[in-house]
Amino acid sequence: MAEEPDGPEHEQLCNELLGYLQDHPNAMDTLEGIAGWWVPHHRVPVDLERVAQALRTLEARELIERTGSPERQLFRIRRAR
Repeated sequence: MAEEPDGPEHEQLCNELLGYLQDHPNAMDTLEGIAGWWVPHHRVPVDLERVAQALRTLEARELIERTGSPERQLFRIRRAR
């Protein structure tokens, strides 16, 4: 059974991504780069769809933003407006 987007593993992944951004505030990467580099290496590799769900959640919470082109979307910490 797949993890629900609002379940504990989803929140843990969201927190791990935010933790990475706190340690690396200038970080910006694609979905694939985030899945490969931002998630702690001691964890089992995460599914791209789980990372995409976490990114959508963080974007909806206005904690991160999407930039770049439609062909190469990049995610980063939300900049002050």
